[in-house]
Amino acid sequence: MTTPDLSSNEILRLVALLRQQDQLLYKVSQCTTWEQMRPYIRELCDGMYERMNAESDRIRALMIPQIREAYLNDTTQTYTGELERPRLEGPRDGGSPQDKCRGGS
Repeated sequence: MTTPDLSSNEILRLVALLRQQDQLLYKVSQCTTWEQMRPYIRELCDGMYERMNAESDRIRALMIPQIREAYLNDTTQTYTGELERPRLEGPRDGGSPQDKCRGGS
């Protein structure tokens, strides 16, 4: 027995979601008054907010461990006594960072 392909399941879920939204939009298009449209619009909006929250949760679940790792790795570095500044490149990039702080170029 093979393990289910999660990407295929996700695609099927998204297709079903799109069909559901299409059906709601069609129902809205058949309404002649705002009052008739309101429940379908509300359902569309509720689904939108649920998807946005779920997507935010997925992003947060991916990003938080990476952020923690970046900060933990940063704090475990030893201090050498000299502040290392990142090199910024751009059209005005000439001279040392100290010159730029003094107004020179």
